[in-house]
Amino acid sequence: GWKGGAMVGRAVVNAVAGMALRARLQRSGLQARAQALGQLGVTRPHVWKGRAGLLDLDANMHMNNASLVYCAELARWHLSGTNGLLDQVLRQGWLFMVGSQHFLYRAPVPPFAPYEIH
Repeated sequence: GWKGGAMVGRAVVNAVAGMALRARLQRSGLQARAQALGQLGVTRPHVWKGRAGLLDLDANMHMNNASLVYCAELARWHLSGTNGLLDQVLRQGWLFMVGSQHFLYRAPVPPFAPYEIH
């Protein structure tokens, strides 16, 4: 259905945004900063910022837990593009595999509120 296509599209947009950030730093002569991006998710935390939209809300008017899990997947795609892992995956013909996930829901996310995924 259309939602599946939109999900793939959003994942691609986040991956390409991460790759573009890395490329922009390399082109602008900030090679050391671009190399530091390679440590994101390993020795340095990656923070992905989002905002709860209307389609993310449930009947209680806060962000649905399933939407948060999906946004965590978008954050993972952004991280893989930013730290250079996606480049290696594409070159080597590898596939990503998630073995485990753990979520800590600290507070409900109200409509249009900003949130971060670490």
